[in-house]
Amino acid sequence: MPNDVVWSWDAHQGGNIVSPPANIMLDIPKGPDRLFQILVVSENENGQMQFLYGDTVKTLAASAEDVSVSVASIGSGGEEAEIGGRYLTGDNVGPTGDLELMFQPPGLNRPAMKIFNTVMVNGWFQLFMISGAPFTYRWVHNGATLFSGNGFSDTEFTPITGVAHKLHLIRPAGYSYYQKGGGVYVTEARAAARVIGGYFGPAAATYGKPACYTAAQTMQSFYSDIGHTTAILYDPASTASSKTRRLNNQGGVSFGTGGCANGNAFIDWVKVDGKYAGNGRDQTFGFRGIFVSPPNNSTIASSYNSGTQTMTLSWTFLPGVVGVNGVDGVAIYAHPNFDGGMEMGGDGIDCEKLQSVGFSWVGDTSSSSFSFPVTSGTQNTTKAALCPYKLNYAGRAKYLFMGTRYENQGGGGSAGSMLVWKGSGGGIATKTVQNNNCYNFEIEAMNGGSPAIQSSTLNINVQSSGPAASLYDAPDCGGAPITGSTTIATGSSKRIVSFLSTTNGYKNYNFNASGFGQASAQLSVYSGVDANKLEISMLPSVTAVGRCMVGEIRLENSAPEPAVNSSATTVTLTYSGASGFFSDHNCTTPLTGANNNELNIPPLTQRMGFFFKATATQASSPVTATAPSPFSSGSDTFNVQVGSSNLTQYGGNIYSPPNYYYNSCYPFEVNSMNEIGARVLVPAATTVTVSTVSSGVAFYSDPSCGNLVGVSHNVSISAGNDFSQTLWFKGTSPGAVQIDFTSSPGPITGNKNFTLF
Repeated sequence: MPNDVVWSWDAHQGGNIVSPPANIMLDIPKGPDRLFQILVVSENENGQMQFLYGDTVKTLAASAEDVSVSVASIGSGGEEAEIGGRYLTGDNVGPTGDLELMFQPPGLNRPAMKIFNTVMVNGWFQLFMISGAPFTYRWVHNGATLFSGNGFSDTEFTPITGVAHKLHLIRPAGYSYYQKGGGVYVTEARAAARVIGGYFGPAAATYGKPACYTAAQTMQSFYSDIGHTTAILYDPASTASSKTRRLNNQGGVSFGTGGCANGNAFIDWVKVDGKYAGNGRDQTFGFRGIFVSPPNNSTIASSYNSGTQTMTLSWTFLPGVVGVNGVDGVAIYAHPNFDGGMEMGGDGIDCEKLQSVGFSWVGDTSSSSFSFPVTSGTQNTTKAALCPYKLNYAGRAKYLFMGTRYENQGGGGSAGSMLVWKGSGGGIATKTVQNNNCYNFEIEAMNGGSPAIQSSTLNINVQSSGPAASLYDAPDCGGAPITGSTTIATGSSKRIVSFLSTTNGYKNYNFNASGFGQASAQLSVYSGVDANKLEISMLPSVTAVGRCMVGEIRLENSAPEPAVNSSATTVTLTYSGASGFFSDHNCTTPLTGANNNELNIPPLTQRMGFFFKATATQASSPVTATAPSPFSSGSDTFNVQVGSSNLTQYGGNIYSPPNYYYNSCYPFEVNSMNEIGARVLVPAATTVTVSTVSSGVAFYSDPSCGNLVGVSHNVSISAGNDFSQTLWFKGTSPGAVQIDFTSSPGPITGNKNFTLF
């Protein structure tokens, strides 16, 4: 066999599933002497870990065969460890590549067994280890061992008192109190565990920075008693031998003192947050993959520009992860309405598998943000993955294993406290529904991208517009219709509601709750296969020569109401100016037909997208859509003005909630624009000075507005882009705000005006 076939299952990722599946299916080539290995790591009701292993050898000759493997105990009593930080081989230099966790069956003449993959980039890494069994991390590309020993007994992880660059925390046994599937709290016994963070490797003692720890805090959702009333304390003054009710440390520096008193995270120090120890390595260490990931905040933020129909994702790279010793950049893959789990394995998304499940590549970048076309109809359902890639890695260009997930949680902005409208069971919300049918949906409270369990009843106000319809306060259209409000119950994060309409049209709902902002939903209700009219949607009213812009054809009946076609429909698109119509977001694949302007819409479809690019300036002129019978009287037009591709002014694109409020942190970017206000690509890297004289307003370099950069700051728009890297702003008082943009030569200027409430 050319490669190992690996399958894994984790009860903590299974929602309400608490038992492993009785059978699994694997795609394995036929042949003799196929070795099947199984490792089971479990916890009993007291939180004690147990290890079971078994294997068997079988020749596979048939197209489908059953293989049974018996397992037996090989040990117990192990502890888990979360390990993270940076492995240094020089000054700010570390290795880059894929790692795989291997298990060596003890006392048996068997090869090491692969458990899962993770990644290290210029030394930055996060690992999972278990003591009591022989686990090893090795490099995928050459098989060399990086960390070895019995779990975390490698000398790199040995507790050392008084060492500033390495921190070893010991978490005592206790009880974790958290939400499992279905919005229900559960209490789970947990064995003692370790958190090991800081700087590792041969150059750590020379070039490592302080490993900081937070002092005198209680841990989040972790208790010493089964009634979850007495929280585990983080007490750096205690010792490793006094583990009762205390998260003990050896090594490191108290945050706010010594080398941890000043400077910037990940540059001058790393911090292990004892409050979040055991809540996931991204929260414990503050990063996920190659991206900074603050606790209870979003790794990847987003904003949406409805005028240009573009979504912008933004993030913060860890120091040194992009460049000679790191990766060459990240590839962005997106799917407009993917209703399923992304292909995962080990500690990340397997980027090599994304296209096989329908994701499309939308671009590469080495900057900290990226924009791509997204229709307004899919902005709340879009999923994306950021895939780090390394050219000529291990002799070829490839993606590193760990892609990072982005899911738009219904608001089009960075994930904070928000309400989310989605399909019942966690799927994507249905956008087109048929009348006289019942559909279930969920309204869920989220915080930092995670479900927000309510400690008391959360009241949700419901507003609606559009044709007559009923939203029910129970699944399957039972119970009473919602007349103005509903609730999320104590101990839950969500409410299941249901929708039924007997009238066609666009039905709009807005949900808002104190502290959670607003969620919106638009449902297109149709009666049957009676479409006979066309509507052009999504196109911008202004664009620039050479820009590829998204559009959409919507089908309606004579009412007009949303409807679907009974058979395949060919829509012919025309524009009086020099232009073309395409099927891809790069505008490289023309539509079909003799004039490359025919959009083929499959039967039983209510809407279909296309792309438009003009090659010369043009006064405002109509894009026209026509189709044969029964659409003969149903053509539609939409006026588009085309400006030059020249940069003449700047604009500001800010995440757009209904209002902006003082003492809140908002991301924004500078956009390069032409003479009619359409975004244009800059031919060369351009530096733009962002400034404000508005009282109490300042700029920051991070999503929490913790790193102040002042009231004037330079940002850059890289060559071939129309947006800068992301800045954040915050005002300390209400009032009018103006942000100014200037670059030379020219000068070329612009501004953004708004009000803080």
